[in-house]
Amino acid sequence: MLLVASMKTLLLAASVISLMTAPALAVVAAPSAPAPAAATPATASFYRFDVSITGIDEGPKAGAATYTLVAEEGQRAELRSGWNIPYASATGVTSRQQLGLGIELGYTLRGATVVLEGDVEIQGVDPASPAGSPTWRRVSARSAVPLVAGQPTLFASVYDIASKHRYEVTITAKRVL
Repeated sequence: MLLVASMKTLLLAASVISLMTAPALAVVAAPSAPAPAAATPATASFYRFDVSITGIDEGPKAGAATYTLVAEEGQRAELRSGWNIPYASATGVTSRQQLGLGIELGYTLRGATVVLEGDVEIQGVDPASPAGSPTWRRVSARSAVPLVAGQPTLFASVYDIASKHRYEVTITAKRVL
């Protein structure tokens, strides 16, 4: 009887060992699958935008005002130039107003074409407004235009009825990265 019990224990041990080692052998013997390729992050592109605005300065010899912004694809670039002036409201409360020029641009690439989207805004005090009660003048344009790098492109042309000035915004794009 002791011999039968020992045989059963030995058979049980052999079964356990074969169960433990068989899958390991199968895994080792299985052909290895190629590792999944790591996702390569897209390389961000950067463009420089040269903005030229005519009509800001008066006079026959007045040249265009120029500004430059650099933007990353999918991100907005912003430029502000001007004053933040205090003024008294009709109720006597002092408030502030941002005046001057504001440019906001963003772009995406479609092949070799840069699709530029943005806003240009010029704000100022109307010189004819009464002292202590300013009237704000604002000229703004929102546009989306396709650009070819290196070629100046008209972004917006706006006629200001109050000042009788025409403003033209031309933008040239150049890839920097």
